[in-house]
Amino acid sequence: MSLYFLVFPVVFGYLVIVRTLRYRRVNKLQQQHGHRTAEFAKLNYRDAQTIIGQLGLYECPWTFLAGKDFAFLRAFAIPGISKVSVSAKEMVDRVGKRYADTTVLVGEFLVNDIDSERACIAINRMNWIHSRYGSQIKMDQMVYTLCLLTCEALQWIDKYDWRATTPLEKHASWVFWHEVGRRMGLDGVPQSFEACAEFIEDFETRNMAPSEDNAVIAKGVFALYASTMPAFLTPVVHAVLVAFMDSRLSGAFKLPPRSMSVVRLVLGLGLAVRKYFVRHLMLPRYSTLQVFGEANAAGYRPMRFWEIEPWYVTSSESCSWLYLAYTRIFGLPEAGDAKFRPEGYKLQEIGPKHLEGKGGEEIMSFVKENEACSYTTFGQFANKIYTRGACPVNFAEKSEGACPLGFADAL
Repeated sequence: MSLYFLVFPVVFGYLVIVRTLRYRRVNKLQQQHGHRTAEFAKLNYRDAQTIIGQLGLYECPWTFLAGKDFAFLRAFAIPGISKVSVSAKEMVDRVGKRYADTTVLVGEFLVNDIDSERACIAINRMNWIHSRYGSQIKMDQMVYTLCLLTCEALQWIDKYDWRATTPLEKHASWVFWHEVGRRMGLDGVPQSFEACAEFIEDFETRNMAPSEDNAVIAKGVFALYASTMPAFLTPVVHAVLVAFMDSRLSGAFKLPPRSMSVVRLVLGLGLAVRKYFVRHLMLPRYSTLQVFGEANAAGYRPMRFWEIEPWYVTSSESCSWLYLAYTRIFGLPEAGDAKFRPEGYKLQEIGPKHLEGKGGEEIMSFVKENEACSYTTFGQFANKIYTRGACPVNFAEKSEGACPLGFADAL
């Protein structure tokens, strides 16, 4: 009996501490910005980035990353988008590199301050790459992809993680990605998180359909994920990926119809157990993923984190002996391998094989000339320039001084 009276208060006290600390971050944000739409309606994009960063780096990092990956995967189930990717061979011959480059470009403006020089270079590099495809990339396709990035990760958290996202977090996601859309020169971006979700549904209803290009990309993505696991687990990897897809998505990828009820049941049970275990028994994170390393003397910056293949990771020295044994026994991709370019990357030169290393001087010249405050579409979408403070003009107008120099400083 004496042992019971000793253990009970310790266990009860631990549960109370977990409950209090688990919700401390989100409660603090809601105290700061408000619980209701009317209270946080004027949330600025920098505070929005802080809120999304907290959600993605501390609160629900793995589900956030998985949702982000599925956002891009959904985009490749649109025949018009998959056709461009297949013709460029990036989602056929270099799927792992394509994923890594996307992680770098998005990560540089998501993890770093969106108004930093690194973020400015990343967005302008992304715009430069898109401009090389000209009219092959449509405005509504870009808006659709932006809406997926706005919604998909948070919807995954709502379904699978230890707590649902709050209205404040949903609004912050829209505010942040809406600002990114401005810097990409996009028009017609929906004006709320809920409107983005409706746009996705409407766009997919009209455009998501089976195609051979979709199927080619699905094959490459499945092979990429399977390459990170022992060969005998390949069928399991495939089954798990399909189980997370809805019928519209799997149909668009021309995946053979099969019953996934058992797989979904097992996954649902496992994720439900994890949800309650994390919510009630695990203390919150106080350290976060370290994504980027420091640039070396030659200007190359290494990655310190990778999801699938270890592109741009200097070495495996920081990995546990268990991980090293696992990768070597099963012949899996290993950090530091020369084929994954352990020297790192130059942000202004990253991209598809036929564009890699090109355009860097043009991008850096524009960024330096405009003091990392402006973003150009490099000829695409009416040749816009956007300067922080919402001042899109064309090159001729800018040279005539149509964009007031002090406008960006107001932020």
